[in-house]
Amino acid sequence: MNIREARFSDAEAIAQVQFQAWKSAYSGIMPDEFLDSMDMAIYRSNWQRALKHAGPGRYLVAVNDDGLLGFSVFGPARDTDLGGEHSAELVGINVKPTVWLSGVGTALLREVVKETSASYRALYLWVAKQNVRAIQFYESHGFSLEGKEKTEASHANVEEVRYVLPL
Repeated sequence: MNIREARFSDAEAIAQVQFQAWKSAYSGIMPDEFLDSMDMAIYRSNWQRALKHAGPGRYLVAVNDDGLLGFSVFGPARDTDLGGEHSAELVGINVKPTVWLSGVGTALLREVVKETSASYRALYLWVAKQNVRAIQFYESHGFSLEGKEKTEASHANVEEVRYVLPL
């Protein structure tokens, strides 16, 4: 497996991984209506736009001979209370459900930590309060509950909690 920067040509595969991962990971957490309304064409378009017009965030992909296995998104923290120049944010790690528990997520997370530790003091992330699998994954890699909570319409108003990893 190789971890590398995402390319524009990865947009379709990234969209498919995100689509599959969300359908599996958020079943029973997000309302069925929300998951059923997910549109692959919108995901594809969003990823094409993101990879064509890079902002401050970074996109890494995990690939092997079978194709793209997962991806991560990270960059300066977006929450205004964190002071973006000292805090990074892991926006997400998504892995194909068929390769969950195979080390792909861990490899992506390690690379994000490596990339952010040179410039930031802490790495933050938001996770659905009910996403026990993700919470266990992040806690097993040293993240701890920071205490802030939020809901967002783009995430079906599911309660999310903020975690932090000192770097």
